[in-house]
Amino acid sequence: KDVTNFFLNGNNLVGTIPDSIGNLLSLKSLSMQDNQISGSIPLTIYKLTNLYILHLFNNLFTGSIPDQFNTISKIQYMGLLKNQFTGSIPSTFGYLTAAIVIDIQINQLTGSIPDSIVNMVNLQSFYISSNQLTGSFPSNFGQLTSLTNFACMDNQISGSIPSSFGNMNKMLILQLARNKLTGSIPDTMGNLAKMTIMQLQGNQLSGSIPATFSGLISISNFDVSTNPLMSGTLPAFLGNLVTLQYLYVHECQFTGTVPASFNQLTNLVSLYIGTNRLTGSIP
Repeated sequence: KDVTNFFLNGNNLVGTIPDSIGNLLSLKSLSMQDNQISGSIPLTIYKLTNLYILHLFNNLFTGSIPDQFNTISKIQYMGLLKNQFTGSIPSTFGYLTAAIVIDIQINQLTGSIPDSIVNMVNLQSFYISSNQLTGSFPSNFGQLTSLTNFACMDNQISGSIPSSFGNMNKMLILQLARNKLTGSIPDTMGNLAKMTIMQLQGNQLSGSIPATFSGLISISNFDVSTNPLMSGTLPAFLGNLVTLQYLYVHECQFTGTVPASFNQLTNLVSLYIGTNRLTGSIP
């Protein structure tokens, strides 16, 4: 019962986690990633009220993610990615106010992102890509002002990107690609001056690239491609974002010419502007 750290990573372990895991009441770290453990997470794990690291990723876990997170609210790092979890994201995630990293991507989760997510005020990295999530983003999602990395690619999230995203001014990497997002890109996202990667491709976004994006002075990867309803001209200010290495605006409805300012993009590695309605010459 006095065990505080339990690491069984990277073996060929099979079977299930025994209910007796709940007897290790002093446990602070439980790490069993990279095995072949199956079954569901035993409810007895929620007796471990001192737990702050829970890493079970890259196994064969099934069933839903239990919702008793009010009992293990000290969790700071939770990795459940690369399993076969089903069901929805528990609304009790809102009790994880100490959480720094939550990674539940590459599962089979359904349902919407619960409104209670915004209670995780210390969250820095939130990874939910490659599930089957639906619904829209909570309108006040931008209350997560500590967030630096948000990956929500390859789901079925619909609705618009909330303007509150512009409040997350510590954001470095924002990945919303290949969902069903609609509407225009909020002007407020031009406030995200620390942003290095913004990937919005493969949605149904409309409108133009906001003029406020001239404020994305740290951006290296900008992708709004394969949004067939996006239109307007390619803004000249893109050429002033000299940190750009990857610029993808193909398969949209952009018109006009390629701005002469693109000559200033001396760090550019890859530029895709095909399948638009551009005219004129290449600068």
